[in-house]
Amino acid sequence: MQNKPIYLTMQIGATYIGTVIGAGFASGQEIVQFFTMFGSKGILGILLTGLLFCRLGVKVMLLSHKIGARSYQDLVCHICGRSLGGVFNFFIALFLLGGLCVMLAGSGSICLYYLNLPYNLGVFVTMFLSALIVLYGIRSIMAANTIIVPSLIITTCVVSILSLTHHGISASLLSIPANPHAFTPYWLLSPFLYVAYNMTLALTLLAPMGGTIKDPRALARGGWWGGIGLGLIALLLVIVTLAHYPAAILEEIPMLFITKAQGPHTTAPYIFVLWAEMLTTAIAGLYGVAQAVQQWTGIRFSLVVTVTVLAAVVGSQWGFSHLVSTLYPLFGYLSLLFMTALAIARH
Repeated sequence: MQNKPIYLTMQIGATYIGTVIGAGFASGQEIVQFFTMFGSKGILGILLTGLLFCRLGVKVMLLSHKIGARSYQDLVCHICGRSLGGVFNFFIALFLLGGLCVMLAGSGSICLYYLNLPYNLGVFVTMFLSALIVLYGIRSIMAANTIIVPSLIITTCVVSILSLTHHGISASLLSIPANPHAFTPYWLLSPFLYVAYNMTLALTLLAPMGGTIKDPRALARGGWWGGIGLGLIALLLVIVTLAHYPAAILEEIPMLFITKAQGPHTTAPYIFVLWAEMLTTAIAGLYGVAQAVQQWTGIRFSLVVTVTVLAAVVGSQWGFSHLVSTLYPLFGYLSLLFMTALAIARH
């Protein structure tokens, strides 16, 4: 790992963004379910979401730095105590496994709906690459994110700006009513649920980064830049999906639905970058689950990785949008308890 502060800050911020921006985020499915469904109030929800990502991301890494955390389990037990922390760690591991299933299912959906290839081809390719990168450790994970995340940001911005240039932004975006089938009863609850489950996933990499990297200033800067980047990308996606409301909320992968109207010159790059982001989030989930199971059982890490990805392949057969709509809100509510404990913890 290079010692240059700017490069290190970029790596930290990119890894943070890459961990959160996965199948649901970059596809637009999460954004639609948690924010676009609330119409114009979804924009306010995103602004609050960006602030929460900044604050909590920095806090996780600085607190992990202070205690020398080797894994997210160390951080959870430090915040919640050994007994309650053990309970949280168990549920977090289940959530990470569910998140891995979602990433594999998202890859399968891309193959099936947009490449006319078998669903399980996408599942197995993503499974294999995730396992390979995880087995090389956290430095290879950070390196992968440093390459992939800038590509996603650029591609997302270009696609969104082209779409908005074509459709325009009108004042009507500020008067779109909430959809009665939204996940949560109140728009103000969505940012907290959304950040809660995403931060739970991000713990798998933010905690060991905080415990490993010796420069707390780089950790703080990386956390802020990562949070700001997440907030801006999410804001752009909300505006674009609102511009295509209500058609966008009916799609399996809303952003690919939007890019198809622009032709293959934007669809093909976005398909690749979207899949790459699914890969980075799958890597984070796999790394977290395998690390937890190895610590609990003492079983060889490579064997744990193999068994975990095979279990996730089975879970991925449930389907992408169904997994997102079922697992993410459920784990969001569970994660709120830990996020509350994290918010009040001193660092």
